[in-house]
Amino acid sequence: MIIGIGALVLVAVFLLVWMFSNEETKFDWSEEYKYNTEQPYDNNLLFALLKARAVEDSFFMVKTSLSKGFSPSVINTTASYVYVGANSNYSYDDIDSLLLFVENGHDAFLSVNYLDLDLAHRLNLLKCEVPVVFEDTLESDDTLALDEDWGDENWEDYEADTNILSTIEYNMLDSLLFSYEDTAASLNLLHPSLALKLPPNYIYKPNNQTDTYNWSYFNFDSWCGGDSVVARLGSVSDVVNFIKVPYGKGYFYIHTTPIAFTNYYLRDEDKLSYAQNVFSHLPDGAIYWDEGSHYYHSDDGSDGRSNAFGKSELNYILSQPASRWAFYTLLTGILLYIVFYMKRRQRIISVIEPYANTSIEYVQSIGALYFMKKEHRKLAEQKFKLFLSYLRNRYRIPTQVIDEAFIKKVASTGKVDEQQVRKVVESYKAFEGNMHMNEEQLISFNNYLEYFYKNCK
Repeated sequence: MIIGIGALVLVAVFLLVWMFSNEETKFDWSEEYKYNTEQPYDNNLLFALLKARAVEDSFFMVKTSLSKGFSPSVINTTASYVYVGANSNYSYDDIDSLLLFVENGHDAFLSVNYLDLDLAHRLNLLKCEVPVVFEDTLESDDTLALDEDWGDENWEDYEADTNILSTIEYNMLDSLLFSYEDTAASLNLLHPSLALKLPPNYIYKPNNQTDTYNWSYFNFDSWCGGDSVVARLGSVSDVVNFIKVPYGKGYFYIHTTPIAFTNYYLRDEDKLSYAQNVFSHLPDGAIYWDEGSHYYHSDDGSDGRSNAFGKSELNYILSQPASRWAFYTLLTGILLYIVFYMKRRQRIISVIEPYANTSIEYVQSIGALYFMKKEHRKLAEQKFKLFLSYLRNRYRIPTQVIDEAFIKKVASTGKVDEQQVRKVVESYKAFEGNMHMNEEQLISFNNYLEYFYKNCK
């Protein structure tokens, strides 16, 4: 028994050592847009920022298809839907759910390189061009009579005509979205109040090597309805990549450059500002993050959309080196658990985690960006803004004018020594006009703030 257990432990250790010693690279540069990993082209940071922005207990993640994990008819509060990925794998029922959500007065934000053809049709972005192309393609004697007794020949004609129409529609989608190849692109918003003075420049560098990238944009030369249907909100290198489409009581916000919201680019302040300005179009309220639409779903087996994993999810797991060895390690761990814990044990008492303040997470995310880039002055400015917000919310003290009267008011209201409050204000004013601030000054300023928070009443 002991020899068997020792052998299992040695096998587990060998598998772990072999797996990590054969890891080819530290980063995976493929565009996966996953919410829970920190790879360059994933959405971990965007996910954290949106979660922190949502009001208390109002951030939801849809992990399955929209038709199964999304109930728009029961959503009564202000809400927004967010999907960021290379393309959206919607079934027809998924599109129905999404359209109902927007029709009821909510907003949907999609950032994709390729717009779903069925969704484009339902938004009437392609509908106006179908009759013209269809009439030029089909022969007059091929017209389908819906009320006749169809035989095998009629069905063959129908299938042929349907294939022709499908080809025409996809060609129309190609005319709706264009792309151009380049190693870099500049993104900005068109509204004067949201446009950045210096548009951020996005350089495509997979594996830290500059390469060309297909930057998608809307082709308004063949647009259905023109400016009367949509509002142009943003651009990529002087062509439109961000639009607003009305539907029912709500709006669709469609963005064609999802790579701009990945971890690799959000490390930079200007690109983070661009992302914040883009998502400022969405109202405050609940946020529904769609993770399930990254994968194909076949809800009823008749929508013609196959599973992206093939015959089973296990095939996909075993086809990827990292997930394959993780799966083997999991099996080894389960086997070891069975061997060592076969005895009956007392049921573990679950730990109830306290509610986490997501606003603090948001500040920590922004502060970490400034600290990593050694921008101490900007980090100190954020801390002072939080200090003023704390005074307004807790003590109802106006913060427009920071003078001697303000210092006395804060000291008397918070029951803190006046000299300590004066140190906070004077320390801030000392670096307010300077472009640079060293780490020692930042630590000193932070100590003054911490003293105030710990001793105020």
